Amino acid sequence: MTATSKIDPRLVDENRAFLSEFAGKGVDISAIEQMRFLCDFSTHSNAEAFVKEAGELATKAGVSPISVEIDEDDCDLPFLSINTFGMSADAEKISELEAGLTAISQKFDQGRVSWEFADPANPIQQSGET
Repeated sequence: MTATSKIDPRLVDENRAFLSEFAGKGVDISAIEQMRFLCDFSTHSNAEAFVKEAGELATKAGVSPISVEIDEDDCDLPFLSINTFGMSADAEKISELEAGLTAISQKFDQGRVSWEFADPANPIQQSGET
């Protein structure tokens, strides 16, 4: 998936609205250099399989994988995959990755992907969740 035309325009609009909301609260969106995408899994092996394909997707999308973590989660599903990519907070690129990561995660589990970033001026994570 490399063209915005292949992404549901409602997802792009939703992510654009999230970013606008953050900007309206004083977050300097142009200063964002890393985005984290999170997804829950029922098993560690599902999370590992997702991580491998997520890195491949990011590389194809022209985004630099920075780090990957698989943490035990205390939510509904026990394993949380946290994939950090070097990228700007661009609604189209976020949507491209979110759609691709959702498709990958659905192969292994629930398929719910969210994203977040650290505001350079404020260490609290900001998140966009669909």
